[in-house]
Amino acid sequence: TLSFCHVPVACVNRQISIINTTTGVTEANGFTYNYGDGTAPTNSPVHSYSAVGTYTITVISDATATCPAKSLSSVIVVNNDCE
Repeated sequence: TLSFCHVPVACVNRQISIINTTTGVTEANGFTYNYGDGTAPTNSPVHSYSAVGTYTITVISDATATCPAKSLSSVIVVNNDCE
């Protein structure tokens, strides 16, 4: 089962980490992270946003010979005020 978690609110120019909690994967799947801010999708679960906004994070499991690619999305809010 594809699943992940992250903080619901982040701060501009501060790193967030995606915690991949996927279970039941019998083959070594890779994962691609799309952070929804116009940057290229990446294999890194660490990201920082450069602008305030609401973004959709999508995690995609790479397809294998026996498992099709799957994706799951979640929303994150990025703020300026992080004091």
